[in-house]
Amino acid sequence: MDDCKYMSGAGNSFFIATDLGIKTDIEVIAYVADSKIDIDGVISVSVDNENENTLSMEYYNSDGSRAELCINGVRCASKFAYDNKYFSDSIIFVNTPSGVIETKVEEENIVSSLLNYPKLPNGFSEYEVLGYKGVIVDVGNPHFVIRSNNIDDIDIEKIGREFQNIEIFSHGTNVEFYNIIDKNNVDARVFERGVGETLACGSGAVAIYYSLLNNDLVSKNISLNYPGGKLELKIKKNKIYLSGEIIYL
Repeated sequence: MDDCKYMSGAGNSFFIATDLGIKTDIEVIAYVADSKIDIDGVISVSVDNENENTLSMEYYNSDGSRAELCINGVRCASKFAYDNKYFSDSIIFVNTPSGVIETKVEEENIVSSLLNYPKLPNGFSEYEVLGYKGVIVDVGNPHFVIRSNNIDDIDIEKIGREFQNIEIFSHGTNVEFYNIIDKNNVDARVFERGVGETLACGSGAVAIYYSLLNNDLVSKNISLNYPGGKLELKIKKNKIYLSGEIIYL
């Protein structure tokens, strides 16, 4: 192992390295431009010497902007740190701008996260924005989740960009379209603020799952299927447990 890698969680792809010391968005954009593959973002990690088994993580979108949270990035960061022997314990805590997230590096390249329940700033009230009805969900970063029966046919790049200029989303928003297949399976696509359409989104999966679970539209254990891969979600220890495969690219 070494101190920089390309990694993917359910299709979200990142460049990850130790102590990048990023100061400007231009530095991030340079990493993206020089990348050997298409990446959704850049992750810088460092060991938090003041807290046991704790990793500090900084995440940057591909456009250079700083993001509050990237759950698939958190999972990649944990495996990166564990495989590089930063910690001997497979349970690793990751410090993000949205709080500390407990992760576990499991067998067969599976990494899981335990996450607090999201906030629903307006309850389960639906808003109609640009002709689409959806629910606003705060996972530590903003999401607008929309049910659709034809998620394969929508122009998510166009719609996602238009949502960034809506007054109700003062800092922009991630936009998820989902289709319920049955009580245990949901398909989804996502537009990530600062990136565009990505092949998966961990925080988006949490936003969709929580909004559906509280309306009794899915079971407590579901598979959320993105174009890039599958994430498993359930309730554990009164938190949302999210797990999926992490691979090196």
